[in-house]
Amino acid sequence: AVVERRRVGLPGGLSVQICVHYGLAPGPRSSQMLEGLRERLERGEVLARQPYEYYLGKLEEVHGKPPPRPAEAMEEVSEVRVWC
Repeated sequence: AVVERRRVGLPGGLSVQICVHYGLAPGPRSSQMLEGLRERLERGEVLARQPYEYYLGKLEEVHGKPPPRPAEAMEEVSEVRVWC
């Protein structure tokens, strides 16, 4: 009997998490990020079966932090003036 080994690697749904984290639509940039993580996994530079935050942190090491979201940017505003 042939025993098929399941490839242990990145968690399912990681591409969606990358898109949400970086504010990207699925496309070449998110695919490149995911492929880069796969390559790093194969080289032993990242661990398998980790939480999403682990991989997003590894991406930030290479690609930098994501841009602030509008709600986060508003938190930095100390005063909002409304002109009527």
